This record gives sequence, structure tokens and C-alpha cells, in this order.
Amino acid sequence: MFRYVNVEIPETLGSYIIKWSKIVHEIDREYNNGYAFKGDWLKVGYLNQVQLYDVILVVSRAYTLGVREPGAFVFEAGEQGRLIPIMEAIGFDWAHTVKEALYPYIME
Repeated sequence: MFRYVNVEIPETLGSYIIKWSKIVHEIDREYNNGYAFKGDWLKVGYLNQVQLYDVILVVSRAYTLGVREPGAFVFEAGEQGRLIPIMEAIGFDWAHTVKEALYPYIME
């Protein structure tokens, strides 16, 4: 039986304005961009119902609030809807960095 929690995807993380977010169910190694991450989209700035322990990818915009590079932040959905940080990758190669780090965790 699955346990569900409500997580709020923040509109900002520090100086980063969040552009999009999704639950990561699968990783396609053929891509080195956001298309590598397969899963359900989440609404930024709202509560989203997810399964406990789902892996959530949150990606920011580049060139906003004085930040020149995009950032990607990976969380696990925890108890009471808490977002537990797993990793972050800053820079235009964020997708490659996250893909390589998460592939064994997600795909095995």
C-alpha cells in the first residue's frame, strides 16, 4: 500500500526562481537535458500529492535575480510533506550531473 504526502514545490530556492518540477520515475541516458527525466509534472508554488519517498527534481531559470546559471535541486518526499535534500547541480550541465548521480538510485 502506498503512502501519500502533500509537498509544496517552492517558487524560489535562495536566489533561484523555479521554472519546473517533476517526480523522477525513470532516466533516459540518451538525453543530456531535462528530457532525460521521465515522470509526472508537479505544480510550482502549490501543494502536490506524491508518494512518500518519491524523488523530486526542481529546476530553476537562468539569468534571474542576478543568477547567471540554472540550478537543479533533487529532493526526496519525506514525512509530513518535508522535502529532504539529496543533491544540487549548478550550471548549464546540470542535467548531465543529476542524471549520472541519480541513474543508479532510480534505475536499479
